[in-house]
Amino acid sequence: MYRKDKGMAQRKKRYLLALVLLLAAGLALMLVYASRKQGYHVDELYTYELTNYPGGFYALQDGYLDTWQEGSLFASALHPDHAFDYAIPWNNQKIDVHPPLYYCVVYTFECLFPGLPLPWAGLLPNFLCILGATFALYWAARRMTGRFWVSWVAAAVFLLNVGTQGMAVFTRMYALLMLETVLLVLAHLTLYRQLLARQTPRWVFLGLAAATFAGALTQYFFLVFCFFFCGLFGLWLLCTRRWKTAACYVVAEFGGLGLAYLAFPTMKQHIFSGSRGQQALGSFFDLSTLSDWAASVGRVLNLLGAQFGGAVLWALLVLLAAALLWKAGCRPRGMGLFACMLAAAGLFYIIAIDKAAPFEADRYYVLLYGPLILAAALVLARLARLYPRWEPLMALVVLVPVLAAHLTVGNDYLYTQYAGRAPALADTASLPAVVLNKAGYDVAPDLFLPEFAQREAVYQAHCGDEAESLADAVASRDLSGGFVLYGYIYDAGELLDLAESVLDIRSATLLTDVARCPVYYITLAE
Repeated sequence: MYRKDKGMAQRKKRYLLALVLLLAAGLALMLVYASRKQGYHVDELYTYELTNYPGGFYALQDGYLDTWQEGSLFASALHPDHAFDYAIPWNNQKIDVHPPLYYCVVYTFECLFPGLPLPWAGLLPNFLCILGATFALYWAARRMTGRFWVSWVAAAVFLLNVGTQGMAVFTRMYALLMLETVLLVLAHLTLYRQLLARQTPRWVFLGLAAATFAGALTQYFFLVFCFFFCGLFGLWLLCTRRWKTAACYVVAEFGGLGLAYLAFPTMKQHIFSGSRGQQALGSFFDLSTLSDWAASVGRVLNLLGAQFGGAVLWALLVLLAAALLWKAGCRPRGMGLFACMLAAAGLFYIIAIDKAAPFEADRYYVLLYGPLILAAALVLARLARLYPRWEPLMALVVLVPVLAAHLTVGNDYLYTQYAGRAPALADTASLPAVVLNKAGYDVAPDLFLPEFAQREAVYQAHCGDEAESLADAVASRDLSGGFVLYGYIYDAGELLDLAESVLDIRSATLLTDVARCPVYYITLAE
């Protein structure tokens, strides 16, 4: 008995060590990618601006355009001037299109670590969310399959795939969303296991409500997944005549959603009458796009499959696994039925989101990675029981394509195409800047917010008569020491022609043409 207990204790230590090493490897990979990040998507800079700047987008404030603004204004959009004043990020989201929870999380880290430079202030919460989601997924897989190494492989696939690593270095709400989705599935799995074991569920309903509450306050796409997965789970409760549990389940899910609405009533406007909500609803019910819908779904599946080694490869592996399990008499019962609910909800989500938001961007679908990997873990566990000697080979078949995708696909959120921009602007980083913008909306130049924060002052022209604005900028400030001229969505030659037609220029040097924004260093004739 003593030897048996000692052997179990040693095995638990090995398991714990393997899990810690996996989390450490995932964190190391995130740090490597973060160190290689060269630029930002404009949405990432919106994250900082809406987190820190009172009143929302500074470019939409009265008196901002066609006026010189000091560089301190832009610095205040990158770092909070008021610590732990959560009214700032919360109220800012009332004028945006997203709920506020993620922005409050980023704001908390900025307040806890003042002066932490970009991008680390936004990446630290992402790292913690992804590591937490990995552990929660491992925990769920262990209870779903009963096998350590299958659960470890599932956690490794979730943590180490290039899509998850992309979300780690993308300062948006998707890493938090992945965590909340895994926690929602874990709560459902706990309830499912309790019901199969004929236990009386109690506290799990609080977990369901909390996960729904947090997810609804993070990204509205979470509600689409809830619609399908919770709908399937509720249908199972009704079909198995678990009436009391079904009633408690409805109270928990709608209670979590109701609390989220009470905390942030603007979500109703966002979803049904806001610009993004109307766009999504209009796209979903637009019958003229049906012809391309199936093709678009196929492209999305290829995009997501490529992050795990290739959609065709995984389709063949799924078909082979299904044939082997069916031949062995395995049917979708017990945990198999739960896995089928996860897979079906994931497929329905892809079809619906592709129609409602046809941008074919992987970040709209990463919340599915946890649920789908869990479903696949059960398939792997059943194959491992049928063919225990082949378990190491099956683990390699799963992991090698996932790791190879880092070489074949790469991380799209490093923005390495911006690598030469900062060195090119280094010598003129503090000079005043005049910003001309042909993007068609005033907040587009926020892409260069970190550059503006270093400058003495910035003059952003309104979208319209750029020549008049350029002349006014030069007339309203002493620029005898030179200045830089930005032309967002300009051709370099076009921008220079415009400047020469308006100004008496002594010299004009093209510093960079990266990010569709040529920048000239200009000195004026005396």
